[in-house]
Amino acid sequence: MRRRPCQICGSEEVHALDLIRFVKIVGLDMTYSLGQCSHCGFDFAYALADSEQFKGYYTQASKYDFQVEISELESLRSRLALSFLMESGVDPTWRVLDIGCGPGVFLSTLRDAGFANIRGIDPAPKAAISGAKYFNLDCISRGDINSLAALNRVECVSMLAVLEHLPDLKVDFSSLLNRMCKGTYILIEVPALDLFDGKDGEPFGELSIEHINFFSSKSLKNFLESVGCEVLNQKVVALPSLASGSLFMLAVWTGKQKKPSQLRSSNFMGQYLQDCAERWRQAAKLVPNEPFILYGAGSHSARLLAGLSSQARQLIVAVVDSNINLQGKSFGVWTVERPECLGSYPGIPVLISSYRARNAIGSFLKREYPENPTVAMYETN
Repeated sequence: MRRRPCQICGSEEVHALDLIRFVKIVGLDMTYSLGQCSHCGFDFAYALADSEQFKGYYTQASKYDFQVEISELESLRSRLALSFLMESGVDPTWRVLDIGCGPGVFLSTLRDAGFANIRGIDPAPKAAISGAKYFNLDCISRGDINSLAALNRVECVSMLAVLEHLPDLKVDFSSLLNRMCKGTYILIEVPALDLFDGKDGEPFGELSIEHINFFSSKSLKNFLESVGCEVLNQKVVALPSLASGSLFMLAVWTGKQKKPSQLRSSNFMGQYLQDCAERWRQAAKLVPNEPFILYGAGSHSARLLAGLSSQARQLIVAVVDSNINLQGKSFGVWTVERPECLGSYPGIPVLISSYRARNAIGSFLKREYPENPTVAMYETN
């Protein structure tokens, strides 16, 4: 693990909060140490995998390579982003670049709203294929922040669900700004730390493998001002299905940097961790004490397996996931198998290790493999 300073003020004085452990996925250890900057109050992973491991994770385990459907949540967040842009006075004639566009959900929302000059970029190898398949988009290319050329023909850059992922947040974002013209607008959306709720939703769900920067309204404004942006508008929108929400900010690149404010430390993250811990303990009690199949190879299962005893791990017969991009790849000491493999394990219990997809998985198992008892870690419909 490499240690990194606060990505807002540069301080190396951090109050440790928790160790977020995962088993290795595709051979990569994405475990990180979570803390709060003692100077400016920013919550972030201060010890984590190096940048090359993050790049390897996104290229080898990206959900966009074989995404089978676009969720209603993704569509809702894109509509909310569009609404925020329009109420902030952004002109549909502007040229917009969507960085970290995935399969193009937001790009398609912009297009349908009359934005004609749009393009996107994403590190996922097959994001462009998904964009063409789902939205008939031909404006997506592969790349990341550091592969972009000068952005002198762009009026607005959008980055939805991007900043929380960046290991070298300040360096990469500053490099991006230096390729922009002064006056370029920047739309940011991140998970709203202000609304993290550990009493509902998925316990520790906001602390996924990819999320390593956690922004409150105050800390995101602090960050943007520290790199030379002026915040023009901001909005926090609740997303009840996640027991969380989205934080939107629109800023303009001025180049006039402000010294990061020394914010009063918030307890958003501390309370979230405390509330999640109890719910996680209750869910973990449902892990079978007999041979079982683990359904799910995402952050939830990676966290679960990291905390299981060696005896409990030995009871796992197979790890199953419908994500084609994970099938055949390593997950801890297991190799992820296709759901169809369940036919080879008649009568063996299946543990549904997922919160968001628990109902869909439960329905699938009941319909296709009724002879396999199911154990859901959370209540299902």
